[in-house]
Amino acid sequence: MMRSEEHLLLILHAPPEADQAKRVGRLSLRKPDGLWTRNHLGSGLGSLLKHLDDYDDRVDYAEE
Repeated sequence: MMRSEEHLLLILHAPPEADQAKRVGRLSLRKPDGLWTRNHLGSGLGSLLKHLDDYDDRVDYAEE
């Protein structure tokens, strides 16, 4: 996480796929006006929630 002058940058990783050696980065930027932009999963706050859902799905799968 980096924060400067009302900007917030989150540097996250997508959950790994089976046998995946390299992690895929996901960048999320909240601008001072509150709008979110991303390099993956679309834009808006919903895409950040989708990112969390991806991890939740992996946990469910691992617990089966």
